[in-house]
Amino acid sequence: MLKSVRILTLLYCMMLLVFPVRGQQQEFRAGLYTVAIQAQNHQTDLPVGFAAVLLTCESDGRILSGSCDDQGICRFERVAAGRYKLRVTFLGYKPYTQVIPVDDSFTWLALLEPDAVNLDEVVVTASESRGMTSSSKIDRQAMEHLQPSSFADLVSLLPGERSTVPNMGAANLIRLREAGSGIQTDGSSTDYDISSLGTSFLMDGVPINTKANMSYLAGGDNKYVENRNTTGRGVDMRTIPTDEIEHVEVVRGIPSVEYGDLTSGLIKIERRKGGNKLNARFKADSYGKLIYVGKGFEWEKRKLTLNVGIDFLDSKIDPRTPLENYKRFNMSARLSKKWECGSGVLTYAVNLDYGGSFDNMKLDPDVNYHDVDTYKSSYNRYALTNNLMWTSNKGSFSRSLELNTSVSLQKDVIDRTRYISLSGVRPTPPLTTEEGVHDGTWLTSQYIATGGSESLPFTTFSKLSARFGTHGARAQHNMLVGVDWQMNKNYGRGQIYDPLYPLSPGMSTRPRPYYDIPAGHDFSLFVEDRSIIPIARHKLEVQAGLRASTMLNLADSYALHGKFFFDPRVNLRWSFPRLMVADRPLQFEIGGGAGWHTMTPSLTYLYPDLIYYDWQQLNYYHSNPAYRRLNLKTYVVDPTNYDLQAARNFKWEIRGDISYGENRFTVTYFRENLTTGFRNMSQYQIMNYRQYDASGIDPGTLTAPPQLENLPYKDITAFGTYGVYANGTRIFKEGVEYSFTSKRIPALRTRITIDGAWFRTLYSESQPYWYRPSVNLGGQALPYLGYYNDPKGYTRRSFNTRFLFDTYLPRLKLGFSAAIECMWLYRQQALRQTGIPDEYVDLNGVRHPFNVEEAQNDMYLQWLIITYPESNFYVRIMEPFNVGVNLKVTKEFYKERIELAFFVNQLYSYWHEYRGSNGVLVRQTTPMPYFGMEINFNL
Repeated sequence: MLKSVRILTLLYCMMLLVFPVRGQQQEFRAGLYTVAIQAQNHQTDLPVGFAAVLLTCESDGRILSGSCDDQGICRFERVAAGRYKLRVTFLGYKPYTQVIPVDDSFTWLALLEPDAVNLDEVVVTASESRGMTSSSKIDRQAMEHLQPSSFADLVSLLPGERSTVPNMGAANLIRLREAGSGIQTDGSSTDYDISSLGTSFLMDGVPINTKANMSYLAGGDNKYVENRNTTGRGVDMRTIPTDEIEHVEVVRGIPSVEYGDLTSGLIKIERRKGGNKLNARFKADSYGKLIYVGKGFEWEKRKLTLNVGIDFLDSKIDPRTPLENYKRFNMSARLSKKWECGSGVLTYAVNLDYGGSFDNMKLDPDVNYHDVDTYKSSYNRYALTNNLMWTSNKGSFSRSLELNTSVSLQKDVIDRTRYISLSGVRPTPPLTTEEGVHDGTWLTSQYIATGGSESLPFTTFSKLSARFGTHGARAQHNMLVGVDWQMNKNYGRGQIYDPLYPLSPGMSTRPRPYYDIPAGHDFSLFVEDRSIIPIARHKLEVQAGLRASTMLNLADSYALHGKFFFDPRVNLRWSFPRLMVADRPLQFEIGGGAGWHTMTPSLTYLYPDLIYYDWQQLNYYHSNPAYRRLNLKTYVVDPTNYDLQAARNFKWEIRGDISYGENRFTVTYFRENLTTGFRNMSQYQIMNYRQYDASGIDPGTLTAPPQLENLPYKDITAFGTYGVYANGTRIFKEGVEYSFTSKRIPALRTRITIDGAWFRTLYSESQPYWYRPSVNLGGQALPYLGYYNDPKGYTRRSFNTRFLFDTYLPRLKLGFSAAIECMWLYRQQALRQTGIPDEYVDLNGVRHPFNVEEAQNDMYLQWLIITYPESNFYVRIMEPFNVGVNLKVTKEFYKERIELAFFVNQLYSYWHEYRGSNGVLVRQTTPMPYFGMEINFNL
C-alpha cells in the first residue's frame, strides 16, 4: 500500500513539472502550428507522391505552397491560425479543393479522384481494391471488353472463377468464395441457398430486397420449373443489365457496418451519372440478341444531370430449338442536381426504374401429345429511389449528412398449363381448411390443369447516416453514425388453381392469399470509426464498428421478438515505408479483418404455408357414381418454427499486398464459418384415424353412398412427417485468393494478369434430424422414427488459375486479350456417416435411447441402422485437369465513337481423361465454343 502511494505521488510530481513546461511551449508558439497534407488515391488508397499543394489564407490572401514527398505527405511548419483553402493537384487526378480551419497541429487526408480522361490506360478485368478489406473492382472498360449479357457474366472476373456459357433458363444465383462455379442454377435443392440469399446487392446505395418474394408453384412440377424459383434464394442476376453500370465493387471480405442483412458478401453497383454522350450497343451471340440505347444530359452551369437508358435482351435457352426463351426489358431515368450552400454542397438524386423479365417454356410437340404443356412467368419491377446528401466544404467536424429512401413494387405472375394423365384412381383432397372428418371426391383420370401464382412484393427502405471527422498531430478520425429501416410486404393473391384440377395431384397444401401474411420490418443502428495513425514513416489504419439489428412487427411467440443481434467488425492495415529500388517505388502492405454478419429470415421462412394431411378412412369406388364414397380425416399442421433465429456468419482474413512500380501482387487467406443457415428439416406429428373395411359393404343393397356407422374398422396410429424451416445449415469456407498484375510491357503493349484461388468448402447439416427409412413391413411402414446426430454433407475443393494477356495499341485503337483458364483440381468427398441414431420415438410419442446391440436383434429397430457403401465416401473427381482458351478483340473507329468487338470462349479446350472411383476410364467431351460480336456507339 505504501509503495502504491509513493508511485502515485511520484507521478503527480512529474505532472506538475511537465504541464508548466508544456504551457510555456504553447505560449512560445501561440498561434503557430504544423499542418501536414497527405495526398491519397480515393479508389486505391495509395499515396499520390509529388502532388502539388497550395494553401491560401481566406483572411489576408497569404499563399503557402509545397509538394508531397514520395509518401504523398507535404508539411507546412509555423502556420498561423485561420481558415485556409486547400488545393491539391497532380497529373491524372481531378483537382482536390477543401476549406480547412487551422487551430491546432494536424494531418489532413486529401482523397484525390482519378481522372479517366487523363489516364491513357485500359483495364480489361477486375482489379483488386486497395481498400480496407478484400474486394474486386470492375470498371466500365472491363465490362465493355467482357461483352456481358447480364450481371451473371461479371462473376467470371472474380478470383477463382472462370467463364461459363450463359444459362438463361434458370435463375442465376451468386456463390462467393465457394469451390465450383460462382453461379448456382440448380433449384432442386435449396439447403445451401443462404450463400446467394446472404449476398447483398446495392444499386446506387439502395439494396435490392427479395425477402418478400414468393413467386413459385406449389407442389413442384419438374426441375425446369424448380430452377426458375427464386423464393428465399436471393437476387436473380439475369434481371440486372450492365450497360448503365459505371463500376462495380464486389466485397468478398468484411464490409463496413454501414451494410447489413448479409452473410456472404456485398455487391455495390454504381450507375452512370452525367455526360452528354449517346450510347448504343447491339450484341448478337449464339444464345441471343441484346439492344441498348442510353443518353446523358449535363448542364454544367446549372449543375444538373439526367441519364436515361433502355435495354432489351432476347435469349434462347437452346439455340437449336425455339421452345424455351428468356426476355428482359429495362428502362431507367436518373436525375441529379447540386446546390452550392454557404457551408457545403447539397446534392439531390432521384432514380426511376422499370425492370421486366419473361420466362417462357413449351414442351417438345413430339412428347407433348396434346400440345398444351406451357410455362410462362413474368417479372415486373418498379422502383423509385431518392438520395439527399449534404457535404461540408469548410473542413468542420460535421463532414456529411445523407438520406436514402426507396420504394419498389414488383409483380410476379406464373401461368402454368399442364396435361395430367393418371394411371389409377386418385382422390381429390377436400376443399375444407379445417381439421376433422370430411368427404372427398376423385380426380378425373385425364385433365388439363391450369393455374399459377401471383406475387406482389412491396418494399420500402430508408437510411440516415452522418459522417464526422477530427484531426490531430497523431491521428485522423473519420466517424460514421447511422440508422436504417426496411419493410417487406406481399400483396399478391398467392397460389391460384382449381383444387378439383390441381397442377400436381399429390399437393398437400391449400391456396392462401399472400396479403394475409404480416409485413416484415428490419431496423438497424450502426457506428464506425476509421482511424489513420502515422507511426514514424509507417501508417496504421483501423476501421472498427458495431451494427445492431432487430426485427419488428413480430408476435411475442417468436424467439426473434425484441431480440437484437450485434455485429462487431474490424479491419486493420499496416503500410510500410515506400522504398526506392532501381528508381521504382516498392510498397508493402499487410492487413486483415474479422467480424460477424447477420441476416434475418425472409417472410417465406417466418410464415410458411399450412400443411394438410388427408388420411383415407374409406375409399369405395362403385361403378355407379351415386354410390361412391371417399372419406378422409384431415389434420392441419402449422410448420411455423417459432424458435427460428437469424443466420450468422463469422469471417476473418489476412492479406498481403506488394507493389513494385506498376507491378502488383496480392494474396488473401480467409475463413468463414456459418452454422445457422436456413433449410427445411424434417419434423413429425403423431396422427390417429380409422381404417374402414369395405368388405362390409353389400354393393347390391346400396341405394346411396355407404354409411360409416355400420362398417367394421380399426384404429390406425401413424407418423405425419413434414418440413420445418430451421437453422440447420452449415457452410464452412476457407481458401487462398491471389492476383498478380504486371506493368504493361512497352515493346509489346501487353499486360499480364495472373489470378486464381484455392477453395475448400464444407456443406453439411448443423442440427440433428428425424428420419425413417422407406421400408414395407407386412404392408405397414416402420413404426419408429430415428433421431440422427450424424450430419449429411460433403466437402469440395478446387484450385484454378487464369492467365490473361491483354494488349492495347493506342495508335491503332485496337485491343485484344487471350485468357487461359486452368482448372488444376476439383474434387468432392461425402462426409463419413455412421448411420446410427442417438434415439428413436415410437407411435406413442415416447422417446428411447438407441442401443445398437438390442436393435440388431429387433425386427423393426434394425432398420434404423443405415448401412452406407464404402464407395460413398471415396474422393470423387468432379472435373479432371482442364484448360480453356478465350479470345476477345475490340477495335475503335471514327475518333473512338464506334467500337466493334468480337469474342470466342472455349476457342480451344482440353479435358484430361481420368479414372473414376470404380476404376472406369472416363473421357469427357470438350465444351462447344461460345462466340458472339457486338457494335458500340459513343456519339
